[in-house]
Amino acid sequence: MFLKVVKSSQGIPYVYVVDGYRDDEGKVRHKYLFSLGRLDDFINSPSFRKLASLITGQKEVEKEIAASISEGELRRYGHLVLKKLWDRFRLDEYFSQLDVKGKREFDIAKAVFYMVSRHIIESDSKLGMYESKGRYINQGDLGLNHLYRALDVVSERKEDIEGYLFEQNKSLFNMTVDVVFYDVTTIYFESHDEGILKRYGYSKDGKINRVQVVMGLIVDREGRPIGFDIFSGNTFDGKTLEVFLERMKERFKIERVIIVADRGINSRVNLLRLRELGYSYIVGMRLKGKGREFLDEVFKEEGYREVTTEDERFDGYYAIQTSERWMKAEEVIGAYHDLWKIEESFRIMKSNLEVRPVFHWTERRIKGHFVVCFIAFLLLRTLEVMLREKEEKVSSERIKEALREMVVTEVSIEGKRCYLKHKLNEFQKRIIKRLKAEIPENLTVVEDFSI
Repeated sequence: MFLKVVKSSQGIPYVYVVDGYRDDEGKVRHKYLFSLGRLDDFINSPSFRKLASLITGQKEVEKEIAASISEGELRRYGHLVLKKLWDRFRLDEYFSQLDVKGKREFDIAKAVFYMVSRHIIESDSKLGMYESKGRYINQGDLGLNHLYRALDVVSERKEDIEGYLFEQNKSLFNMTVDVVFYDVTTIYFESHDEGILKRYGYSKDGKINRVQVVMGLIVDREGRPIGFDIFSGNTFDGKTLEVFLERMKERFKIERVIIVADRGINSRVNLLRLRELGYSYIVGMRLKGKGREFLDEVFKEEGYREVTTEDERFDGYYAIQTSERWMKAEEVIGAYHDLWKIEESFRIMKSNLEVRPVFHWTERRIKGHFVVCFIAFLLLRTLEVMLREKEEKVSSERIKEALREMVVTEVSIEGKRCYLKHKLNEFQKRIIKRLKAEIPENLTVVEDFSI
């Protein structure tokens, strides 16, 4: 290996570590292993020159030079890449304008962002996040009390935060809200103690001996969350819709939209209330108990086969009820089938983002925890949609892994701390490019590290 100076397209000279080899025809070829940065920085840094000598195996390297290099420590920087998306939503600006008592004592935006990014990259308890913050570049000045106080802030401003994010989403990404999907799930606790929100109820996770809360969520056509609400754990699915919709109308000022939901919310009261609020609906409907004339029409030879033979996913029989008579049958069925998007949303929130607030006990902290997870899910889904414009095989799991594996090794060379970047795969590079961030240099002085 040897060093080579190469000028960029702008005429700036850079130092590269190059390996020489012979190809199949015996010709000498050069393979560029990595860059050591700009030539002027390299010349002015004895530490970089010594590290280069060590890497290339030049004879002037002596044992004391090697001894001057410390053991490496892993540091993550995926959250700094994610910060580019956070900044597009102008969330630092939003949180800095909040009138919060004692906010000058700590950076609210930084505390909320750190918790949001950790739920996306590597979920943990708030205590665990605090104790492992040293693994994340530029997060060392956060205190544990800062995280808890930030939870209180977002809890108190939940509705305002949702409204702000909704408006930002519309302006930034031209989000069209014409069809939305609503569903309910249960989130259980490792506890038997009931509270205002934590109650025993029917568990969709099969946890019959655990207290829980009920979560209602609404997402758009792309699966991006619009809003959520938390209900006590003994609330029946059908009882959540009216409350949720009234809040949604006030919070998001949505006047015209089609609500798509499963059979659990289909009741005469709910459908009447939907129409009173000016909303349309597409909902599943149970056939059992319906009149003979209705059932004869449903199971008539014609039409029935036309619908069911196209899609074998139905397990059993049910109908789809809609207020939109102008829509074609295929459009109604297609919209109802898209309910998988909200089911997938719950799966991602429960598994990838670990939404279960197992370490929180008060109503305020539980609510704050859900707000943090909501913001995390919105950023994750938004990034997924952005990447999907360029390639097909994108999933939340793949994005989470890619961000988690964006790492450097921190070493100290004669007392000077440096980051040595680990190799990025093509998907990681696409994430960085899509968010308009910069790929770090292969070797960087800690103080100069940037994305």
